[in-house]
Amino acid sequence: MSTTHTTPGGSRRLVLTLAVTVALLCTAVAYEGMYQFGLDMLGWSVGTALAFAGIFELAQLTVALLAREAIKDGRPAGTLLTFTWMLAGASGFLAAWHELDAGHGIGAALFRIAAPVLAAGLWHLVLLGDRHLAAGRSWAQMRADARMHRLFLTVEDAARAHETGKGIQRAEAARRRARAVALRTVPPEDMRAKATAWLGSLSAVADATTDVARMHLETNARVAGLAPTATLVQPDYEAQAAESVRSELEAMTGPDRTARRSPVRSGNRSKPRRSALRSGADRADRSARLAIVSGLLDQAPDASGPDAQAALAAAGHEVSDGYARKLLREARATTQDRTPDEAPAMAAAVADAAPVLVEA
Repeated sequence: MSTTHTTPGGSRRLVLTLAVTVALLCTAVAYEGMYQFGLDMLGWSVGTALAFAGIFELAQLTVALLAREAIKDGRPAGTLLTFTWMLAGASGFLAAWHELDAGHGIGAALFRIAAPVLAAGLWHLVLLGDRHLAAGRSWAQMRADARMHRLFLTVEDAARAHETGKGIQRAEAARRRARAVALRTVPPEDMRAKATAWLGSLSAVADATTDVARMHLETNARVAGLAPTATLVQPDYEAQAAESVRSELEAMTGPDRTARRSPVRSGNRSKPRRSALRSGADRADRSARLAIVSGLLDQAPDASGPDAQAALAAAGHEVSDGYARKLLREARATTQDRTPDEAPAMAAAVADAAPVLVEA
């Protein structure tokens, strides 16, 4: 019985040897192109042109080595890699300019551009290794992220169209196309995780945008010497967009697909009524949530967003942190405008509604 012995890493050494050989040849071609550029175009002496070409090509190799050391130490190397490719592009451009000026045609110019670019690519692979390339995002991942980003943008556009009553059919068509493309691009087993991550990102952006706007208005009020009033309450567009996105994702990834919202019919071009967009139950839930938060403010005027979210959760309403903050701001503005005689009546209404909310 014969036994075949193989040399560990033999094929890898062969590939690396070939890559280094081709990279050296490409670097030599780029060096010669830079030398001819300095000699003919700039009128330098032979020694100066040789030194200039050597400095340029050695700088490219040195920057690539620095990028390799940075990656080995766990430091960012994006700037060094960008500088490497910039040097390669500059070398190819100058050499191609010399070829065109000498009348050698577009083919010679393209060859002068290809040589340093190919040398930079091979040095990238040889010095940095495939582990660095594998650690980055693949084209498939970037394409999936781009499709998910497009999906969320079109859902937000559809929510705005329903809010304003303009361009509903066009926005719905774009939303359906983006959803179909996202479902074809993202694997089904990864859709829920990606949708959850994007939803959290959208919620964070909405909260940050609302907080910055509130701080801006409060600063203007302080500068003007005005007391905070109900004018500081922000529009609820961000919360509406987040709720629309959440409904879209539940319809797309949830187990019960029969609850998916039906699209707007193409033949109906009239402006939809408000009752068609938000049912009476939704308005009742919003009023009940606002009453719960108002009751919380009667007991604890300094309540924060998490406190409001906890109070709503105790009453059977699971809402996001951003939506709880919005309700808290509206309730605080309403509380400031309420007369002292209305507070006991509001507290009694909350107490009467609490058992019904818990049962629901």
